[in-house]
Amino acid sequence: MEEEILARGYTVKYFRSDNGTEYNEVRAFNNTRGIYHEWSPPWCQSMDGTSEVYWREVFKIARAIMWDQQPECKWWAAALCFADTIRNHLITTAVNDVPPEAAWRKTSVDTTHFKVPLTDCWAYIDPQVRTDKSLGPRRMKGVFVGYATNSPCYLIYNAEANKIFSRRWLWHQSA
Repeated sequence: MEEEILARGYTVKYFRSDNGTEYNEVRAFNNTRGIYHEWSPPWCQSMDGTSEVYWREVFKIARAIMWDQQPECKWWAAALCFADTIRNHLITTAVNDVPPEAAWRKTSVDTTHFKVPLTDCWAYIDPQVRTDKSLGPRRMKGVFVGYATNSPCYLIYNAEANKIFSRRWLWHQSA
């Protein structure tokens, strides 16, 4: 993460969090890099308003995804990842005229590849990894669970293998 931040010309000066114990491990990371850690008062979300508003909005989107798709509760984490991605591609008042993702990347962002979250889909199986190269299946059924962070791939959960696969093609199952 540090290389990514420095590569874009940004340096972190302050890290603000509540007094939760989950940030204790971040202390050493911040200290070695000269990052000042600000603590808001316990149980006082208004002192950390920007992040609290952001998370409130992300959870609203995640609840909408969960309500729309009616999946099992185990999909909350995937819904939150989708919500975070969607939220970063929406226009906000915090960044003028562009979505936050476009401002961060300093380029326009493409959302044409966005698909409906947590839906059944079929993903292409590359010939190199097929078990039966001639007559075997060429696609696998799965659940669309997200976008890969370091490549232009979709993430597909396959229940039979109990594994998430990174795939380049995606077909949604028609209703």
